[in-house]
Amino acid sequence: NQFLGEAILMSSISLALALSIIQLSLPFFNALTEKQIVIPYNDVRFLLMLGVMTISSGVLAGIYPSLVLSSFNPIMALKSQVQLLSDAHWLRKGLVIFQLVVTTVLIISTIIIYQQISFINHKNLGIDTDNVIYFPVHQNFLDHHEAFENEILQSNHIQSFTLSSSNPLMVFSSSSDPTWEGKTPDNPSSFYFIECSYDILETMGIKLIKGRTFDRSMKSDTASFMVNKEAAKLMGVDDPIGLTMSFWDKKGKIIGLVENFHHQSMHSKIGPMILRFWPENTSYGFVKFQGQELQKVIKGLEATYNIFEPDYPFEYYFLNKDLEEIYNSEKLVSKFSNLFSFLAIMISCLGLYGLIAYTTEKKSKEIGIRKVLGASVKAILLLLSSTFMKWVLVANLIAWPIAWYVTNAWLENFAYRIEISWWVFAATGLITFILTLSTLSFKTIRSALANPVESLKYE
Repeated sequence: NQFLGEAILMSSISLALALSIIQLSLPFFNALTEKQIVIPYNDVRFLLMLGVMTISSGVLAGIYPSLVLSSFNPIMALKSQVQLLSDAHWLRKGLVIFQLVVTTVLIISTIIIYQQISFINHKNLGIDTDNVIYFPVHQNFLDHHEAFENEILQSNHIQSFTLSSSNPLMVFSSSSDPTWEGKTPDNPSSFYFIECSYDILETMGIKLIKGRTFDRSMKSDTASFMVNKEAAKLMGVDDPIGLTMSFWDKKGKIIGLVENFHHQSMHSKIGPMILRFWPENTSYGFVKFQGQELQKVIKGLEATYNIFEPDYPFEYYFLNKDLEEIYNSEKLVSKFSNLFSFLAIMISCLGLYGLIAYTTEKKSKEIGIRKVLGASVKAILLLLSSTFMKWVLVANLIAWPIAWYVTNAWLENFAYRIEISWWVFAATGLITFILTLSTLSFKTIRSALANPVESLKYE
């Protein structure tokens, strides 16, 4: 009863400390996840759950020592000649190896998640999202968009303006209607499309490979198209310039071939894309600006917008902010993996230290005898360390395939991803060896330096 009571008391103290830490951490957690989570102290079910969890944890932690230690022979216990069950030794080792496996898996996952996020951040999207502001447009604005464009381009801070039916980072509109010269009946291909106005390439930073963009001086361009490389590949041509294309009862020539750009997140492959001139059917106005006077640019755009569209408020967004939001969940996963890896390392080191303390205590007389017989501190350190290093090796061999499977499954969600490198596993193995050796050194060096008389004087 005493052992169980102490264990439940420990669990209760841990609960109080845990709730305090959670309460202090909630503002940071809510900012990280953009949620508003609170601890429901007034919820009876929540309080009952805490009570059950606390008692269960205490019972689970205390049941084994309470049954085993209370059964010891008092005389043998006082002589320190108690022998624990052999199964307990394997249980302790198993738990420590399990902790090391979890730590290794989390460290590998953290490294690979960081690599993928870094890959996403540095990959060329085919679109320049910097210094691009956009806003919804309505019919009255569309009727006067040319006058609006002429007005804002008088500012030295505005580089270009265009209209688009979609945010170029989130294009989901598709159609299997397009036909072209040479299309075969067995090619029921589907194309993504953007309806736009002039200067679409200049504003979005999309690269032109061949041909030209829509030209105000060419009246025929109002029925023209531009396609990306993926579209040309699907059409089965290397150079689509000059081909006649029909799309939604509009027939014209393909005048430009543009570089592929990521019109969705990297979870999806770049699809065939058609850029069609049709400003009357657009939904957003995009402005490319320069300079550092952002507020001046916004105020100027809003004032001009209100002249041509007084019935709707000016609501604006930034293209680079949209890009950040697309990968918000991945960045959140990265932050949490860093946090959990740190916690796992701490817990593993504590578990290791506990087992090392127990082992060195059990071997204190052996260490004393070896020192009397001339063993050096280095030799004793190697003796105590060798067993634990074997466990670290076993933990890594178990963790590596698990980590590969878990991270590879996560990476399969991306159409564009990194390849898992062997050095990640080797580096993680080295990290776990260093962590274990550091934990070992803290306790074993002190034991190896201890005066052997202290451990042998009662013999």
